[in-house]
Amino acid sequence: MMRSTCFVRLVLIVQELFLMFHSSSSSEVQKSLERILYPWAIRHPASGYVQGINDLVTPFLVVFLSEYFEGDINNWSMSDLSSDIIISNIEADCYWC
Repeated sequence: MMRSTCFVRLVLIVQELFLMFHSSSSSEVQKSLERILYPWAIRHPASGYVQGINDLVTPFLVVFLSEYFEGDINNWSMSDLSSDIIISNIEADCYWC
């Protein structure tokens, strides 16, 4: 039961975050943040997911994505990445940071 409650809360907070920032790849970034934050919340049951953890992960995601994109961040699209392996590696790097 805790897992589903935690996941629902995490999804709602991430969705709320991306309602503030409209971009062409916001749904891709949203799913990526969910894949990073949900396992973290499950592995840390004492705190679970608390608001603000996404604020810690987002800069790491931007830094790791910047290795593959150039120019303005508003023009980046995760769908332009050549491989799901790259996205998986970026998400893993963010998780372990």
